[in-house]
Amino acid sequence: MMHAHTRIGWLLLLVVACSLWLLGAGAVSGLDLPALAPDELAIAHLDVGQGMSTLIIGPETEADPVDRRVVVLVDSGGMVGRAGKDGGQVALDALRMCWARGLRRLDYFIITHHDGDHYKGALLGTAGKQGFLRAEDGVRTQDDMPIGTFIDHGRGEPKPENSREYRETVCYVRRHQQPRPALCSVTTRGRLDRGNIVLAGEPGHTARMLCVASNRYVRGTAARVPKNTDPSMYENDCSLGYLLSYGSFDYLICGDAGTGVEAAIARYLAGSAQDAGVDALNVSHHGSAGSTSGEPFLKLVGPEVAVISVGGPDSSDTTNYKHPRYTVLSALAADAHLQAIYQTGAGVTVRGENQVLPAALKVGCRDVVIITNGRSYRVHYFDSDTNQYQTAGPFATDNLSPPGTVH
Repeated sequence: MMHAHTRIGWLLLLVVACSLWLLGAGAVSGLDLPALAPDELAIAHLDVGQGMSTLIIGPETEADPVDRRVVVLVDSGGMVGRAGKDGGQVALDALRMCWARGLRRLDYFIITHHDGDHYKGALLGTAGKQGFLRAEDGVRTQDDMPIGTFIDHGRGEPKPENSREYRETVCYVRRHQQPRPALCSVTTRGRLDRGNIVLAGEPGHTARMLCVASNRYVRGTAARVPKNTDPSMYENDCSLGYLLSYGSFDYLICGDAGTGVEAAIARYLAGSAQDAGVDALNVSHHGSAGSTSGEPFLKLVGPEVAVISVGGPDSSDTTNYKHPRYTVLSALAADAHLQAIYQTGAGVTVRGENQVLPAALKVGCRDVVIITNGRSYRVHYFDSDTNQYQTAGPFATDNLSPPGTVH
């Protein structure tokens, strides 16, 4: 017969084991992130519904003996999420996963622009909580990671309904984070370099995020990109844009930037030491009609993999906006380099009777994770056909450049 103290001991052991399992086995987060080799970098497009949030985890670096990897969050989704979660909760879950893996600091938090579906989740969170920005008496937990540097475009031209909430978010970052993060507003062309981020800087092991656009200022352009003729695009065109480069791998993310800003970025890349071709593209503005044109943007950039952050039919915003547009999907599929288009959600694409969705399109992929060692990359995603996670690749980066370019 088992003694009472023995039963209690086994019960405590079971509780501890279950707790550790929950911490390390995905119950901490909805993000399904495979284990990373020391030289691998991950770009996780979080399934925040109608919105955008991208978590970037750099390769291991000797420069930081504690956390080992640089963690960057680009945008934090909005209040319209998926599966009962808003964008802030999804982002918080992803940061909990980082915490469980020993990454206890959010080195950079970037808000590309002032549209609510890109930032409101950070401050408001679920059930009135303060998202991942909340801090209580300076005590750090998995729900409260310190922020190293906060980056935005500064002024921009926010829509009236977003102005107050955005100011509240910035004020919260400034006043309630302890220690207070460094603040960086990339307001002019002369300040683009201030937005640059080094993910790993050792010789032969360099990864960086180059700030290529902010407030309609684009690298390599003498004049500011003209205002869009559509006033609803004014703030979108102010989006921060980044080119992430690691070895021969290149990835472009530009918030909600429109075709004018995208074209200027593509021309800059084509005329610089960095060739225009990228391996992977975060499709701007959720695949709206005002972004991601075939000429000249896709012709110059030529991605092999495109990721669209979008909600589903259960989201009123996605239904209203009809993201992604059929014209954008068709333009992506028509590019000779494209292998696959991954949508985080199902989307709501309106098409004519004879318009067929591209065979390369994969929908309902949840969190789409690109993992690279700078020489090749693979894509980890949820396959709604098989109802399980799949990994595509590896793809060699040196096979992805547009004709006439050399990595």
